[in-house]
This record gives sequence, C-alpha cells and structure tokens, in this order.
Amino acid sequence: MWPTPENDYCIYVLRCPVTNNIKYVGQTTWGKTRIQNHWKDFRLNKNGKLIRVKAWIKSLRTKGTPFIVEYIDYGTTRDELNQKEIYWIAYYKSLGCELLNANAGGNSKN
Repeated sequence: MWPTPENDYCIYVLRCPVTNNIKYVGQTTWGKTRIQNHWKDFRLNKNGKLIRVKAWIKSLRTKGTPFIVEYIDYGTTRDELNQKEIYWIAYYKSLGCELLNANAGGNSKN
C-alpha cells in the first residue's frame, strides 16, 4: 500500500489524503515496517490518551482512507536522524503546516 524507502534509516511525512496537507514528520530505522505500524497501532499513551497523530490515523482508518507517505530524507545513524527530524519539523512548521507531532523531534520531550 505504501512505498518502500531507499534504506531503513529515513525521515518521512504523512499527508492527509483529503487535503494533501502534511500532518506528521517522523523518523524510523525500521523502514516501511514503521509506516505499517502507524496504520495498526492505537495503544494509549502513559496518561491513557490516544495521541493526536494516532487519533487522526484512526479517523482515516475508520473511513478506509490511508494516509499518504513520502520519504524526504535519509541517514545512517540514529543521531543523524534525530537532527534531521528536528530540522524537518521546524521547516514544515515555518511553512505554516499544522503538524500533529507532540514535540520538536529528535526524541525530545519538548
């Protein structure tokens, strides 16, 4: 259903299939497996809530409408991916994208 990245260490965006807006920027070292997990995993966070990106994906899934995936950058280490994710989240926010990311990226807590 979704494209396969050039390598498993990648930065990706999830787009809304209705508006084509970028909704989420993520990183993975699992390649396409991570994307498939987004579609299936609706576990609650430690506070018992469904995080925003999961709620959005769940709403798409109930309509049978998958999100659009684009691989936008690649790396070779987790540290490199952390830096690139921070960059891309900031970049898309600077363009006015209303991202569903919970933090600034790079496995940060802010």
